[in-house]
This record gives sequence, C-alpha cells and structure tokens, in this order.
Amino acid sequence: MRKVITTVALTLAIAILSLGMVGLLFWTSFRPADTDPNIILARKLMPYLKDGQTFRLTDAYPDPWESVQVVRDDEVLDDSTWRALLQYNLNLSDIREGEQMLIFWHAGVVAQVIRFTRDAGMPQFAADSVSAQATILSRGNAVFRATLIHGQGLDYYACVRENAAVDI
Repeated sequence: MRKVITTVALTLAIAILSLGMVGLLFWTSFRPADTDPNIILARKLMPYLKDGQTFRLTDAYPDPWESVQVVRDDEVLDDSTWRALLQYNLNLSDIREGEQMLIFWHAGVVAQVIRFTRDAGMPQFAADSVSAQATILSRGNAVFRATLIHGQGLDYYACVRENAAVDI
C-alpha cells in the first residue's frame, strides 16, 4: 500500500509541475504584443498620419509640453541635454542608426521621450537643415505634413515641418 501511495503522489507531483510549466509557457506567449511603453506612445501618432495631410503633434500628444526636440541618429546632443535625458530615464542610451527621438520639454525639464525606429515602419521626421544640432520647435510650431514613402520593402511616413499658419 505504501508503494502505491508513493507512486500516486510522485505521479501527481509530476503532473502538477508539468501543468505549471505549460501554463507558464502559454502565459508568456499570450502577452499583448505591444507592451513596450515606447511603442504604445509612438503609435498614438498613427491615426493622424494620412498621405499628404498636415497634423499637429499636440493632437497626438496633448500632455503639457512647451517645445519638442527632434533628434535624428546623426545629430549631436550637448552635455546638458544628455544630463536632462538621463535624469528623466537612466535607461536611455545613445540613439541608434535609423532611429529618431522626440524629446518633449516642459518648464526646462524633459517631460517625455519617444523613440521612432524606421525599421519598425514608424514615421520619420525630416531635417530642417544640414546642421548637426537637433531641431527644437515650440508647441505651436510643431506642425508636420505626412508623406507615405514606399521603399526597400518598407513603408513609412516622412514628416516634414510645415508652417504653423497652415490650415489643418
């Protein structure tokens, strides 16, 4: 009788452990695909992007901010900007190739940072000039025209700055 109880207990323990492992496997695989907070923030802009249409950043990002800094992968940020970024989030690293950042400023501090990666089909903001410095726009001047670009197997929106006086 003791062998039967030991065998049943061992079989039950193995079954419970197996069920737990399968449950853990399925629980991690059924997580929502867009749990990355940056992707969620970047996709807030997508409903405002229509080929040839003009949009304001304030429509997608209505939170308080006074200016936005558009940073491309080839631009240089000064030390004070990097210090402010690291105070906002210690996990921010250098900008990678094919990536852009929108840095939203409010009262002299970073209010929000959103990364846009061209490889992921996210919009890309065109440069105003050939300067190595990032473009800084006031809240009222953060107006862009979206143009759908088809190229190299990847579609994305190129966002070019528009005059703030344009009708939307």
